[in-house]
Amino acid sequence: MLMRRIAEADNFVVRTSDLNESHSGTMTSLAQLISPQQRQRFVKQVFGGDPAAYDQLMLELDSAADWSQAHRLIRRHFRRHQINPYLKEAASLSNLIYKRYYPHDVYV
Repeated sequence: MLMRRIAEADNFVVRTSDLNESHSGTMTSLAQLISPQQRQRFVKQVFGGDPAAYDQLMLELDSAADWSQAHRLIRRHFRRHQINPYLKEAASLSNLIYKRYYPHDVYV
């Protein structure tokens, strides 16, 4: 059996901070990612018909530096309003926001 010895130079480190910085200037606004029809469904299903609550969370999410921070904001909203995160519309909203930070991922 052949074994390859890996030199220390062959190892690499992924710095997620560098990834986030490279995306920070090119991130699309959530208003551009979410269609008016989707917005209407999210307001009805995830925000209990309260468009002001939707707008407030979107403002907070637009300023989130990375997916980790955005995910915490989403989870906090779901907990506060006792929303099942596996509800179709809740999961769809989370997926759209995830795609903002990782647009090249094939499946969420």
